[in-house]
Amino acid sequence: AFVSGCAWSALALWRLGSAFDAERLFGSPDSEREAAQRKLQSRRALAWGWGGALVVFLANGLVAGWDPLRGAAIVLWTVLPTFAFVSARATAKRQGTSVREVLGLTVPAAHHTVGALLCIPTLGHLAQWVLSVQREVLPLPAASAEAEALARHFESLGLPLLLFLTALTPAVCEEVFFRGAVLGGLRRDLSRRAAVFWQALIFAVAHASIYRLVPTLWIGL
Repeated sequence: AFVSGCAWSALALWRLGSAFDAERLFGSPDSEREAAQRKLQSRRALAWGWGGALVVFLANGLVAGWDPLRGAAIVLWTVLPTFAFVSARATAKRQGTSVREVLGLTVPAAHHTVGALLCIPTLGHLAQWVLSVQREVLPLPAASAEAEALARHFESLGLPLLLFLTALTPAVCEEVFFRGAVLGGLRRDLSRRAAVFWQALIFAVAHASIYRLVPTLWIGL
């Protein structure tokens, strides 16, 4: 009933959005200028971003009772690439570019690669500092029996599977969606800072943890 209600609500909102967007038919013929003024592209990118985060949250809740780690990996490899491709294709069509360009699937410049590698230790130290501050403001709850069982299950995994679940899966699926499709759709109408902030906020909320919200937001930025 809950999933059905969410589906019907999403369909109703989509139809309402299509109806309200029809107002552009009565405007001036300069539809490109009007779309830019109404931030049409950024609104649609935000809708895709929040929609993807909501679907991931609901799907993870459904598979949590089966196998949280493998279930989350299946959700990430199915939901996020699908949302990324569909939204990027719509963005590319409106912008007159390619899906590859919207997703940022290009070879990075050498100085960008070096800069990203140099940021890793700094981000690690800053994340630890943010966590230490957060423990004072919003302490983590005591570990439950379920959390301890999950930790033991996590430690029992072999190294190849562990790297696939915790390193490769987020690096491909989350980046293609959040730093690819969502950011690629936002940066047309918004400033660079606003686009980066919004994708980072959606990225943090998608992890569905108030205790990890600020550190994940920082990593997304």
